[in-house]
Order: sequence, then structure tokens, then C-alpha cells
Amino acid sequence: MFFFIGSSRTGSTWLGQALAKHPNIKLPVKKPVRFWNLKVFGLRDEKSSHPTLSLEAYKELFRDEPGVLKGDITDGYNTLGLQEVLAIRKQHPDAKILQMMRRPSHIVYSHFSLSRSLSEITVEDVRKQVGHPGGYQYHNIRQMHVRDIWSSVFGPENFHLTFYEDFFADPGAGYSDICKFLEVGAFELDPSFLTKRVNKRKHDEDPKDEVRAEIAHFCDPLDREFEEFHRTFTAENQSAAGAPSGAI
Repeated sequence: MFFFIGSSRTGSTWLGQALAKHPNIKLPVKKPVRFWNLKVFGLRDEKSSHPTLSLEAYKELFRDEPGVLKGDITDGYNTLGLQEVLAIRKQHPDAKILQMMRRPSHIVYSHFSLSRSLSEITVEDVRKQVGHPGGYQYHNIRQMHVRDIWSSVFGPENFHLTFYEDFFADPGAGYSDICKFLEVGAFELDPSFLTKRVNKRKHDEDPKDEVRAEIAHFCDPLDREFEEFHRTFTAENQSAAGAPSGAI
């Protein structure tokens, strides 16, 4: 089994559709499953594709099948803490983990523009969503913490990291790397799908200057951290003899 644990707005919809096309991969529950981030711990997530799914029903859907790798693609899993991730490993100890990182400020802009014009976003919206620990985007853009938890729990050999900007510069190569990591065999996507945009942002208007400044205030330190990590990670993987691209 595999889990996608990237943040919201990091390509999960495109990747889910691409992996579903592979003959040896099965996504038994429609994205987003959102099972482990809330419901299994006693809460109900109405945004889940299966809000009433029980643990036993989940385990049955994702039980092993010969020649088939099953996957749960849910961007909300990036908000889980250590204890929740340990609970997942208890049920799926051999799971492989996929994470796609993206520049934090780009995630914020993309998230806001998905539902309304950026020109309508207020400074207060930014403070609530990005600057306050109670805001979803506050946690959504802290990707290094996610990587540290999941890679330590499942082991670096079962963790594959890629970067949104790099992946979609050559999605065919990125897809091949993921298939290699998942050990499902090579599969070529239709060329028309490689350039397909899914779940794209609906509004492109510029935000107000004060809103842009507020986003920069919260995101600039994380953007710099992301850039440094991206450079270091890429250099280490390029210099590691025989290391598969994207694998830690």
C-alpha cells in the first residue's frame, strides 16, 4: 500500500488520476479519502469521500491483492502528528509514502485563488489562515515537519520526495520515478494527459498590495527554508552514486 501525504495544492489530483491509469495500481476509495486525519480518531469528516467508513471497512478495501498496489491519496494527511502516523504504521507497517513539496507562498496563493478572486482576499483572511496556528494553511505550508515525521516512522527507504516545480517541468519523468519507487513496473501515460491541467485555480486577479505584503510576511521565512532544502536535497541526490531520483 502507499499513501500520498503532500500538502493541499501540491499536485495530488493530477497524480491521483495518473496513478489510477496504471494497470497495477488501484485506488479503492475516491480522493480525498480523509480517513486517518479525523474520523478514525473519533471525529467525523464531512469532506471525506466516504465519511462513514469504519476502520474494518477501510482495512478490507485496502487489503493486499496479488499483483495490485493500492493507494490512499489524501492531502489532509500532511496535518497529522507523530501519534497518528504511528497508528497508521501499526495497521500498514510496509506502506510506501509519497510527498510532493511546493514553495509555501505558491501554495497559499493557489489555495486562496481556487475558490475566489485574489483581489477579494483580505489581510484578516491571511492572518487567520496563514498566520494563526488554528488556520489550515498555517499547517499546510509547514512541509519539512511532515517530511521529518513520516520518513522517520516509515523509514527513508519507504519514503519518496519530489518537488512540484521539478515534477511538472517533466511530468513523464517524474511519473516514471514514482512508478519505480512503488515497484509497479513502467507505464507510459498518454502524451495528452501529461499536459492536462486538473483542479486548476479559478481566479488569477492580483491581490491587494497589503495582502501580498502580509503573505510575504508569513511565507518568506518558509520560502527561504524551502529553497535551501531544495538545493541541498537535489545536490545530495545528484551526487549519490546509484541513488534513485527523488528517493531519500
